[in-house]
Amino acid sequence: MEHRWGRRIALQTSVRLIAGSGDAVPAVTANVSISGAFVRTAHRLAPWTPLEVELVLADRLPPRRVRLAAHVIRATSDGAALEWAELAPRPVRELLRALDPASAVPGVKAAARAGEAIASAIPAYRNSPPHLTL
Repeated sequence: MEHRWGRRIALQTSVRLIAGSGDAVPAVTANVSISGAFVRTAHRLAPWTPLEVELVLADRLPPRRVRLAAHVIRATSDGAALEWAELAPRPVRELLRALDPASAVPGVKAAARAGEAIASAIPAYRNSPPHLTL
C-alpha cells in the first residue's frame, strides 16, 4: 500500500543519485510529488538506501544544482521509488508549482513541519551507511 502525500506530476528530467560514498549514478525521473519521486535507472538500488538526488533547476539564470536527501522505498526492474527525507522540500514545491499551479496544496507547510519532526526523531536514519549497489 502506498502512502503518498500530494499528487504525482509526470516529469522526465535527468538526475544523479549520490550515495554516502560520493558514488553517483545517472537516472531519469518519471514522476515527482511533494513526498518523493520515481526514477528510472539501470543500477540496482536496495530498499532503505539513503542517498541524495541531484537535479538542475533552470528557473533562474544561471541554473542551480540542488541536492535533496531521500531514501529508496521500493526497487523495481527499471528503477526505484524514492521518498524525500523532508516532506515537501522547497525546491520540489517550487518545481511542482511551476509545472502545475494546482499542485500548490494548502497545508503543505504544516505537512512539511510534521515530516521534519519525524525525520529528526530518527537520527539513526541520517547516520546510517549508504547501501547503494553499483
